Amino acid sequence: MKNISRLVMVIGFVCVTSLAFAHPASEVVLTLDAETKELSVNISHQVSNPERHYIDQVNIMVNGKAVINEALTKQDTAAGETLKFPLPDVNSGDIINVDTHCNKGGNLASEITAKF
Repeated sequence: MKNISRLVMVIGFVCVTSLAFAHPASEVVLTLDAETKELSVNISHQVSNPERHYIDQVNIMVNGKAVINEALTKQDTAAGETLKFPLPDVNSGDIINVDTHCNKGGNLASEITAKF
């Protein structure tokens, strides 16, 4: 019985510890170039090892419609990364929503309105 109790405690500790290192991006800053219609997504996500802990999914919606679903396999730097996406069909007044997901857990979204 003592062994079962110890096993449960160890499993609980491992689960809590792994969750402590999981976190979403701390900030997602969106910039839309009106001339080129290119969306810049600057993701702040501080990690110690960007090849093991990174933003693994970036989903972009325009007016509620999914237009880009980008899967990533690592992060450019330990501080985060900046991605650029062409949005040739975006018009002034369109609402652009970007959702980011950390491979260890957690999401953070950001939104802008296109203004030309």
